[in-house]
Amino acid sequence: MARIYAVVFGSLGLCTALIRDMIHGVSPQDALLRGWIVLLFFSFVGAAIGAVAEQVLREAVEQRLRSQMAEKLNGASESQAERNK
Repeated sequence: MARIYAVVFGSLGLCTALIRDMIHGVSPQDALLRGWIVLLFFSFVGAAIGAVAEQVLREAVEQRLRSQMAEKLNGASESQAERNK
């Protein structure tokens, strides 16, 4: 997930920087240099956001599974207790 966010954010940053520089008439060498810098910066930001998002998603899924398993175990133990009476 972090890799996907890095690629998306980096590409978006690069395209935005290049379009901005084309509109303002910046030389191609300066535009490409700025584009690479923006690409790297936004890729790192996207990777960080993706890593956090992946961790949050994993924890949410794990918590949901644990609560479902606890409900099933409680239901099974209650049915066993009823059978033993």
